[in-house]
Amino acid sequence: MDGPVLDKSAQGGLSKKATKTSILVLDRTTGALEVLLLLYRRDSCSKTAIRRALPFGQEAIRHTMDTLQALELISLEASGKFPFRGTYRLTGLGLKMVESPLLAWPTLLASGRGVPTSFERAHTR
Repeated sequence: MDGPVLDKSAQGGLSKKATKTSILVLDRTTGALEVLLLLYRRDSCSKTAIRRALPFGQEAIRHTMDTLQALELISLEASGKFPFRGTYRLTGLGLKMVESPLLAWPTLLASGRGVPTSFERAHTR
């Protein structure tokens, strides 16, 4: 996935359209809020633990994790030894999102990142 493309807006953050795009991507992703809350409660989880805890299929969980990583709300820490296992955690932005009122989310997304990634632009049309 491509990294963020810098936006030269007057405020230096996300434009209104870009912020709206981020919220739409998050809203349209199956299980995104559930994953964020699960990681908040448990601090970290493997993908297997997330699949066991939530009532969504494997493909939906994979898509959700990819989307949350692209939005920089979660991070994956891969172990360097066998058995190779990844552990997901909330990023600083993800933690702020979970601990903030829902009405503050667009502002947090705008302040936490530059502009929408190509992934976001491709998934909001």
